[in-house]
Amino acid sequence: MDRCLFITSKKNKHSNAAIKILKKNFLTKVVWSKDFRKENLESEIGNWKGDYLLHYSSYYIIPNKILLRVKKASINFHPAPSKYPGSGGASFALLSNDKNFGAVVHLINNKVDNGLILDEKKFKITKNDNIESLKTKVMFVQFRLFKQTINKILNNNLTALINLRKSNKIPWKGKAKLISSIDKKQLIKIKLDKNKTADIKKMIKATNTKKFPVTLEINKMKFKYTDE
Repeated sequence: MDRCLFITSKKNKHSNAAIKILKKNFLTKVVWSKDFRKENLESEIGNWKGDYLLHYSSYYIIPNKILLRVKKASINFHPAPSKYPGSGGASFALLSNDKNFGAVVHLINNKVDNGLILDEKKFKITKNDNIESLKTKVMFVQFRLFKQTINKILNNNLTALINLRKSNKIPWKGKAKLISSIDKKQLIKIKLDKNKTADIKKMIKATNTKKFPVTLEINKMKFKYTDE
């Protein structure tokens, strides 16, 4: 039975179902991500060596020295379409008014979201979608790609798919995007005249507490003040 390393996160609601499938068909080691940026999972991976590395859900960038321990294939299930390698795909799609979103399964190389794409699945973005709903929908698409990929492996069809994609590529579009680009967009700056700024500062000084913070209302949208 082939050995498999599975890296995932509890924030992905399909992780346990994926693990159940893997444990029926592989000697599986599961590494759980703690879901923070620049995390290092090398101690959790330990001295594992095996046939397949499947990266399902985490911020962990797998170093080349671990990829070299994999005999057959290292595969990533990317929660965004080929248009958005890197981080923040759901946010970029909404900011760009995209009509579709989706997920990609690809081979892992020594660059972020750069390896050969094996397949891509998309769905329509509705007018009511937001970042949370897109993330929920894309998790479902990821799981579909996961099951499809495992079936390819078990039926000895993965090599044929890799060879097909080498001659009929699904290209990545641009360089991997950084989450810091989204962080910058989360800071919305509104400039007010000096008198209005002075009035707001006075209200904050006179009324704001941690338990009862000042609320700013803009076009019926309410924002709680923080002095961080």
